[in-house]
Amino acid sequence: MNFPTTCKASLAALLLAATPCSCHGYNHGHSRLLQEEGAAPAPANDVCDSQGGTVPVLTPNASAVLVASTAYATPKTFSCEAVESIGIYYHFMGTGARFRISTCHAETSFHTNLIVSDANCAEVGCGEPYNSDLNAFDCEENPLGGMVELWTDEGANYTLVVRGETSVKDKGVFGLSLVEDERPSNDVCHDPEELQLNDGVVVVTGSNDNATRSELDCWPDVYPVVYYGVEGTGETFTATTCSNSSVLAFNSTIMVNDFVCNEKEGQRASGCGTSFSSADFECDDTGNAAIVEWETEKGVTYVVMVLSDGQDGRGEFALTIQAGDFSYESTNKTSGSNTAWLSTCTVALLVWVTLGLIM
Repeated sequence: MNFPTTCKASLAALLLAATPCSCHGYNHGHSRLLQEEGAAPAPANDVCDSQGGTVPVLTPNASAVLVASTAYATPKTFSCEAVESIGIYYHFMGTGARFRISTCHAETSFHTNLIVSDANCAEVGCGEPYNSDLNAFDCEENPLGGMVELWTDEGANYTLVVRGETSVKDKGVFGLSLVEDERPSNDVCHDPEELQLNDGVVVVTGSNDNATRSELDCWPDVYPVVYYGVEGTGETFTATTCSNSSVLAFNSTIMVNDFVCNEKEGQRASGCGTSFSSADFECDDTGNAAIVEWETEKGVTYVVMVLSDGQDGRGEFALTIQAGDFSYESTNKTSGSNTAWLSTCTVALLVWVTLGLIM
């Protein structure tokens, strides 16, 4: 049966309004995609709405891919460039963890560019440094896609733009995912990793790489923190991140608290510690290692916090906690002064042996 063009448009619009789709785990009322030119009006998220009324709000989902289209979106000019491009908007809220936003999926049919901004809609520009072109991630699954990785602030609102990479000709269907990196099990203060001393010492390898950036009362910024619990014996305890330099990947800090966090506090610690570390220059001359000493009471649980000395310091570390007189032997590393002494003796011995052989 042949329909007039006007009837085709009306029928297509009716199908769009009546047929929402659940797109690989997402369901934001997106219509099924019709590729006939002029068959649909501009999508609701063609215009950025700071109140979130018409712009879908995304939540992290490791297995979901949202399939949508920019085919009928209107051309836009962003603050950093004069060339128009076609794009649509999304909102999401930060959790303090790292997010990966990607269109590197088989559904993506055109060269996409992702812009992420924590500004309001009126000030969304080109998203430096959260711009998939600037970050230059390679999409192995689909080279047409783009990817942005960013550390989010807990409770902060973000705006995402999915648009064509170069001009108004770049438009069509895309697959979009929003993934939150898995956090360490001891990411929260009220659920620390419990440590048990064996012969007065314990050594554990950890990482704050994907830890939530936690707010501390005594510092104005937020830092990635992981938490350990250890029970006092009535002796002096020493904690240090002194270890083989290949393990310690950042400038570390250690804080010790004698309070027990409750679940309502979440990631937030109520203070900066009853004991605070200093740089462990006896370990090496970089000052990246930290060391702290405190008096313990028998039966009292202490929360030991390992974090960076700056907001972006992340990576692996080895934490040693020792009761009684501290020795660097427990960390599998001699102190800097001993290392220098051994090196001097080794050189002298080699010289003496060499001279002896020559003579």
